[in-house]
Amino acid sequence: MYQVLDVRLLKIPGTVEELAPLAREYGFDGLDVPEAILGDEKKADSAQAAMKENGLKWGLLPTPVDFFDETIDEKKFEEALEIQKRWAQLGEKIGVKYAYNHIWPSSSREFDENFEWHVKRLEKLEEIASSFAGVDKSYAIQAGREIRVMVKPEQVSEDEMVILARELAKRIESELEYPGQIKVHVLRETKVVEYAK
Repeated sequence: MYQVLDVRLLKIPGTVEELAPLAREYGFDGLDVPEAILGDEKKADSAQAAMKENGLKWGLLPTPVDFFDETIDEKKFEEALEIQKRWAQLGEKIGVKYAYNHIWPSSSREFDENFEWHVKRLEKLEEIASSFAGVDKSYAIQAGREIRVMVKPEQVSEDEMVILARELAKRIESELEYPGQIKVHVLRETKVVEYAK
């Protein structure tokens, strides 16, 4: 693990060329990637040269939006994903190896323990959903902030879907610990196939 100066968090103005010597002087091993260089390949190359010259490593690649913010509409979310892909490609080109995630260093658990806790939570969420009669498949998505439940259309009517969603939400509330809220999707699909000969 190495110490990285997060100029965004500390609101320190300046270019990477100006900040890299400062970071080295104060004993940091690297800088988090500033957004300003991610939209311009020439700036990114110049920043990488300054990092190399000062013997520093890149810290974290930023995200264009907070992907965990539930108020973001679908269009903005999709646009942000496209930006993130471009940033990741440029970040990879200049040697960035890490990106933000929601398992923070300040967590009370070690990474492996934290990861295992998240996996168990997702498995429990799917297990609860699958325990209801008429459920065909269930998937925990969005880091466990949503559960998608596919029901068997011959066993669960459209009216029963509403009841199932409500009952599932109540059971999740009573049996799981989770940050924020969990969106419950219940899906029912009927297909008819006929062949013209």
